[in-house]
Parts: sequence; C-alpha cells; structure tokens
Amino acid sequence: MADQRPLEVELFYNQVGYLSDPPAEYFELFNSLIVGLNDWRITHTLKTNPIICHDCIKVFWLSAKVNRRCANGEGSIDAKVHRKEIIVTKAIVWEVLKFGDQPNHPTSFARDSVVNALGRMSF
Repeated sequence: MADQRPLEVELFYNQVGYLSDPPAEYFELFNSLIVGLNDWRITHTLKTNPIICHDCIKVFWLSAKVNRRCANGEGSIDAKVHRKEIIVTKAIVWEVLKFGDQPNHPTSFARDSVVNALGRMSF
C-alpha cells in the first residue's frame, strides 16, 4: 500500500527570472544584462518554474549511488524514488535544462585561451 501522505511542495524554491525589457528609467542600465541573459544557454533554466517536492528529493538522495560506468560509458547517479528507478546522467541534465549544446561544441578550453579571455575582461 502506497504512502498516502500529501507531498510537501515548495512553491517558491527558486524565483523565475522575467527577462523582458527593463522599465524605461532603467533601460540603459540593465538592457545589456537582459539581452545577455536571454542569449545565454541557460535561459530556459532561468525562466522555468518547476514544482519541487521535498519528500521526493530526500528519498532520492537517501538511495542515491554513484555509478561510474553506466551504459553509455559516462557516469550517472542511480536512485529509487517510490519504487521507481531514477538515473541521472550529464546528457539528461543538459537535455532537461535545454542547454542546446552540439556534439562538436567544446567542453574544455586551453589554459591560454581562458587567461587571454579573462585578461580582455580586465580580470
């Protein structure tokens, strides 16, 4: 028999970003920031308001195990939530968050490239 308790839901876990044009009095100050956030790969993540169930998260992490060799050769986090097997991989996270990466996009950068880019940004 399944547990009949209501799920504990956090309605305001993260606030959703409204990335529309700023008010006229702040347009010059914030417009480039809004344009940059809208062009960024994680825009979908900033604008999405998921339902967060604390009970499911707790159960997931209590049963979670690191699987360093899952079927596709990458690692995963495997867990069970209410008798349902959950497998989390890098590919699944990127798909759900809609990062839009292509297979030929770099995932690491040469140290010189990073240092030069940071220098151009005055870091």
